[in-house]
Amino acid sequence: MKALPWLMLLLVAGGLVWWQSASAYMPSIAWTHPTTNTNGTPLPQSQILGTVIQYGTCNGADFGTPLHSFEIVGTKNRATGPNVQPGIYCYRLQTRTAAGLSAWSVVVKLVVADSTCGSGCH
Repeated sequence: MKALPWLMLLLVAGGLVWWQSASAYMPSIAWTHPTTNTNGTPLPQSQILGTVIQYGTCNGADFGTPLHSFEIVGTKNRATGPNVQPGIYCYRLQTRTAAGLSAWSVVVKLVVADSTCGSGCH
């Protein structure tokens, strides 16, 4: 059985929106590894091989089209994502074990506003 991971973006819990103003932004991503499999059996941290992080467009509150993914090897639970331009992005992740990949985590939305246009942006 596979476990479900939990994702936080910039210390924001799933389902919330984080607003950041910048001309380009490198998000800090943190997550909590699962401790149980979906069948309720324990998932030792030693069985976690890595975490796949994916970001893309949003379809309302749901994940839309993938734009980029990368993998963090081992049990590390923090990463800095690639630079993103102003826009709205959805993030999600999967935990990798010897049994394979978990289901996708909850989706977290990141809004990066363009700070170069001052009050003239709409």
